[in-house]
Amino acid sequence: MAHPDLAQFWKKLNRKMHVHPEDSPFLHFPKKPYTSYQHYISDYLQNKVNDSTLHSGLLPVPYIGNIESATVYILMLNPGFSHDDYIAESKYFPNFRKALKANLKAKSPFLFLHPDFLWTGGGRYWEKRFAIIAKELLRKKKIAYKEALKLISEKVACIELFPYHSKKFSVSANTLNQLPSSQKAKAFVQKYVIQRAKRREALLIVRGNKFWEIEESAPNIVIIKSRTVSFKKIIEIFLEYIS
Repeated sequence: MAHPDLAQFWKKLNRKMHVHPEDSPFLHFPKKPYTSYQHYISDYLQNKVNDSTLHSGLLPVPYIGNIESATVYILMLNPGFSHDDYIAESKYFPNFRKALKANLKAKSPFLFLHPDFLWTGGGRYWEKRFAIIAKELLRKKKIAYKEALKLISEKVACIELFPYHSKKFSVSANTLNQLPSSQKAKAFVQKYVIQRAKRREALLIVRGNKFWEIEESAPNIVIIKSRTVSFKKIIEIFLEYIS
């Protein structure tokens, strides 16, 4: 089974490191990564921010949710960024930082749908995208919104091709092909997720396939080719795999 390899890889990230040690030699960018909120906001207030700059002051997010048992997988390019990501990970919100670290074990539900974390940048992003699914569950199962989010969180996982935060994704294919964390993510998808999808055990939704390079075709492997496509297009099959 492929999943232990990916989770095992991320065990090498210790408390003080926000970049995986095997990735460090391959991360060379024109602008030095932001290492703190103060570093970032100083540039922001002087209109010097490049949206493609990495935020190594934030914990990486290589995946979200239980990547072994999920029945819906969403492939994305990298975690985004909002101002309050730094605040959410600060000493003032220890439970969120603890949850982010626990997420690296790949056994937790989809943390950004937890009621305590809906206010975070990730919480706002994902709740907005899952709202239509949650409302359908409310209608069909006659359950509360909180219960609908909990059900989704237990069934859905997201895998990021590039695990580091930036507002805009602009990592070259050459870097991705060399980066150990990206190669681990691709291997996990090929050896585990796609095989489950072929057996109709899971639904696979792919964004940014130019970089993921998923070639397999199956009714429950959905490659989204346009940024304007929403989950409305696949709501029925989505509900089938989380109900």
